[in-house]
Amino acid sequence: MYKAHRIYKCLICVIGSIFIIIHKKFEIVCLHIPKIMENFTIEQRSSINDRIIQENDINLPCRWDLSIITNCQGSIYFFWIYYISITICFILLITSLVILIYKLPWNSNLISNLGPIKGFLIWMILHGSFRAVSMLIITNDWLHDNYIIKSIINIFGWSFGCIAAATYLVSIFKVLPHLALHTNTVFDIEVANNLIIDHFIPKDSTVLKIYWTFIIIMITTSLILSILKGYFQMVDKELLFNIIQTTILIEYCGAYILGALCFIKYGRLVVKLLDESAKIMGLEDIRKSENKASRLVNYRTYLNKLKIMNFSLSILVCWLGVLSFFLVLFRNKIGEYLTLYIILAFISFDGTAIIMLITLFGIIYGEIHKRHSAVAEELSTSINFSRNNE
Repeated sequence: MYKAHRIYKCLICVIGSIFIIIHKKFEIVCLHIPKIMENFTIEQRSSINDRIIQENDINLPCRWDLSIITNCQGSIYFFWIYYISITICFILLITSLVILIYKLPWNSNLISNLGPIKGFLIWMILHGSFRAVSMLIITNDWLHDNYIIKSIINIFGWSFGCIAAATYLVSIFKVLPHLALHTNTVFDIEVANNLIIDHFIPKDSTVLKIYWTFIIIMITTSLILSILKGYFQMVDKELLFNIIQTTILIEYCGAYILGALCFIKYGRLVVKLLDESAKIMGLEDIRKSENKASRLVNYRTYLNKLKIMNFSLSILVCWLGVLSFFLVLFRNKIGEYLTLYIILAFISFDGTAIIMLITLFGIIYGEIHKRHSAVAEELSTSINFSRNNE
């Protein structure tokens, strides 16, 4: 617990330092944006963005064909949105890395001991890294003519976030079969009150097959589509570019909606099962044992950790699913409404990063109360052991 508090203090120091650096960066941006806008020439953008600037002027609504901010109405708002998101993504990256280093067993069994939560942290590190780099490229106009590279970095940033959410779902499916109320216990549970009677719980092997198939499909399609997207923008094929962009949004929409359904069904189920288990241990202790009764506080701590992570990730995948569906239908119309565009941009870039950070705080909460959460999953074993020895 002392070690966890030290990690927590280190994170606060690192986050504070990042905020100071970004604050100075904001001041520089605010001083130079007017000059940037004045000196922004047609030669600084090419392809699709060139035509936009040639045909219109600064009053044109902003358009993000490759997440590149054009010289347009409201550009300064988008710069602020990006810099806030960059800050949060760096915090996300550093926090995930610190927690992963803290949780990893540094021995010969390092790879075999990588569970779903550690896998979740690895994908979060990749997500934060790619998102931060992508937005730095945008705001600083790096890799100006390398549309394919910029497209790959941008799309993979979102793909890694989607895979991170899927990895956490694996941890839910691994917990469910081992809970006391999922199997026969010493308590007689009526069919009407059995929480899992109408739920299909896949086996571990099935879950792993689906999970790795999903990862392979997501990474392969993201790579192919991002290359095509960058190429068609580079050669100025707007129709093909729009088709690829729509295909990417449809893929994300399907993945996020499927994830949202799993979180709503199984995320709520695991919380209910743990909650009922804690109530049983607190109200109907089978051995009247003070040791078992005291475990109620362990379960409350573990339950709070699960609720934080389940709620934040559920909100995230639901929002991204709705947003992807909305963009599939109205992507070319949103730019006409500046206020709506700014709100959607803020929620999509800054809001999603904040929710990811809240999810990590759930893990930190569990680590700070590690004495309680470490034994939280022992309820099922304890009850079944008592049943077998009666």
